Amino acid sequence: MQPEEKVNILLVDDAENRLLALENILSSLDQNLVKANSGNEVLRALLNQDFAVVVLDAHMPGTDGFEKAAMIRQREESVHLPVIFVIAADCSAAHVARGCSLGVVDYIYTPIVPEILRAKVAVFIELKLQRERLEAEVKRNRFFTLSPALLSIAGLDGTFRQLNPSWEQTLGYTSAELKSIPFLALVHPDDREMALAATRKLAAGERVRYEIRCLAKDGSCRWLLWNAAPHVEEQLIYAVAHDLTEEAELVAANQELEAFSYSVSHDLRAPLRAIDGFSHALEEDCAERLGETGRRHLERVRAAAGYMGQLIDALLRLSRVVRMELRRNPVDLSKLARMVARDLEQCGSGRKVEFAIAAGVRAVCDANLLRVVLENLLGNAWKFTGKREDARIEFGVETGGGGPVYRVRDNGVGFDMKYADKLFSPFQRLHSASEFPGTGIGLATVQRIVRRHGGRVWAESAAGQGTTIRFTLGGEGQTGEQDGLADSPGGEAEVREHD
Repeated sequence: MQPEEKVNILLVDDAENRLLALENILSSLDQNLVKANSGNEVLRALLNQDFAVVVLDAHMPGTDGFEKAAMIRQREESVHLPVIFVIAADCSAAHVARGCSLGVVDYIYTPIVPEILRAKVAVFIELKLQRERLEAEVKRNRFFTLSPALLSIAGLDGTFRQLNPSWEQTLGYTSAELKSIPFLALVHPDDREMALAATRKLAAGERVRYEIRCLAKDGSCRWLLWNAAPHVEEQLIYAVAHDLTEEAELVAANQELEAFSYSVSHDLRAPLRAIDGFSHALEEDCAERLGETGRRHLERVRAAAGYMGQLIDALLRLSRVVRMELRRNPVDLSKLARMVARDLEQCGSGRKVEFAIAAGVRAVCDANLLRVVLENLLGNAWKFTGKREDARIEFGVETGGGGPVYRVRDNGVGFDMKYADKLFSPFQRLHSASEFPGTGIGLATVQRIVRRHGGRVWAESAAGQGTTIRFTLGGEGQTGEQDGLADSPGGEAEVREHD
């Protein structure tokens, strides 16, 4: 057990020889003795240190001890600080009463009897230590009770002695129920050997760290990461467990997603290639025998296979942006938008579209993922302005008290806002594929990327009056403006995908 820290005792007297005498009397208590011979030194000491008791001369030059006691009581930090007055043996009863009214808790008469002074001061030392122990115990209990981690004290026999409320919140058992259940009964059968091995190490005095499944009251399993240390003399184990179930489920979900992506990219593509290949061969080898109707049917088969391939590609892109590592850096979004616009113009079959891209729009974000966002948003604006001779697409930023809001606006066909809740869901289309081709994955991809950045995305539109898509990007340092941000490699982002 660690020794308790020493407490501070303040000795106050205007005469240096009397201060030395007090110091000699109290030195055997083995505490920190702080001396002061004026009122200013007393106040300085009280400002800088915490004391168990003050031994104060009742008569000091400049201001008497009674006034000094009153000043001590006026400070919130020392309002309860015990004061022992040193007074003459012939001191009047009025002086004693005055001291009591100021909160003086005890008196020592001159000439001082060393044993009496030491006994009086020792009482206040013990009271101070007890108060500190009680405060520490209260803090430990508060931490034990409020901690979100699963804290416990158990015996080496595997029975719980004390548990915090997080156990009931996690496993569903009350504290009384858990104390009546052997620990191994809570462990999943497949993990009990690991738990037994950890128990043996603890009994040998070793610390352990391990991860096992524990059975909840409702029959479900919770993955718990344990850190435990033994106290061999007390025959107790002090342990903390963290619930990793959500992380474990996320890992499992990502593994399933990886398996799905592999299946999609390999298993589903093979039959599609066969359908398209044999359809093409049939069209070339048997065109005359098929006739006009047969050829139209064959064209529909090949078009459907091609569209299915596009859907598979879109799903894989959506899966990829969810799993990509997020790397935040200052990015020139204006430069990215200009690059995307240039690509659209080069592939646009001679279309004339006016692009209005604000200069100096920047963000702290992942350049590759924001390239995907702009390709989808500007690509949609390009697509849905396809029937206008005066097509116009804008990219810019709105700044305000809530941080920058980035926007893409067009004067295309727009849509009815009563369908806005479907806009960012996969495969939800507000216009027919024959009128405006696409997979219905683009805006779902945008939403996932924006959410990964801690932002949100929303739309405003009206049928025949164009659409504005706005989005924010979470994180610190977002200004939307160029000032204060260095040039970035955002324009050189390698991610290039567009629905």
